[in-house]
Amino acid sequence: MADSGYFYEWLMVDTSDPDITHVYVSLRATGDSPLGVQGWHYKAFPARVSTVEILQKEISSAVLWPQHAPPWEWRKP
Repeated sequence: MADSGYFYEWLMVDTSDPDITHVYVSLRATGDSPLGVQGWHYKAFPARVSTVEILQKEISSAVLWPQHAPPWEWRKP
């Protein structure tokens, strides 16, 4: 795992729910990254947490979020 890494491919933020902000991040693993790094990761935040705050403070830990894909209609073609 000495030569492992990842980068962000996609970011999707759903603010349609007045109470919860849903955030989906697609990560691409590089090198010899462990299982569970690559793929979609998801986390829900209370609506009181702004999208700007999520992007500034929370998104850097997205690799630790549970893996969960967004709804099919949101995904890239």
